[in-house]
Amino acid sequence: SGDIEKSQHFYQDYLNGKPSYDRGNIALYRLGTIYEQSRSFAIALRYYNLLLDRSPNSLLAQNAKFGQAICFFELEQYDQAEKLFTGIAYSHPDVNKKWKARVYLGKLDQKQLDHKNAIEKLKAIYSHSEAKDARNQAKDIIDQIIKKNLTKVELIGLSKKYSSGFPADQILLRLISV
Repeated sequence: SGDIEKSQHFYQDYLNGKPSYDRGNIALYRLGTIYEQSRSFAIALRYYNLLLDRSPNSLLAQNAKFGQAICFFELEQYDQAEKLFTGIAYSHPDVNKKWKARVYLGKLDQKQLDHKNAIEKLKAIYSHSEAKDARNQAKDIIDQIIKKNLTKVELIGLSKKYSSGFPADQILLRLISV
């Protein structure tokens, strides 16, 4: 935490020194990520917004939008998060971020208690993603939903939809233990 505070002060001092346009953008992005990582999401959003106002079409802007989406998600502003994650899922130049955005879209459904859609979206990630982290995250979230969020009736309905493979095995195991 001491290093984070030093970094925050360094970048804020750096911005006060009127750096070049590109370096200023980098400083704004890094401040956004520092505040995001320290869970100060509203402050992180301010820095991401400043960057996007200055340079809306840069590669950094794509990453700032991803950071914004995470901040909105964490602040439970799900409509804004969904819009950004949907755009990122289809247009971000980094394939891993596209898949992570799709995972967040599944998590949004989970947060809004739409477990059926969450499982469907996350299963598609699990089945099609080449990004190992996204696959593992999708699997873990599906497992969590099945173990903690579904009623017996919902489990029976899903067992009919997913009759073999993943997540059918988890659903059947959960049905046995209910």
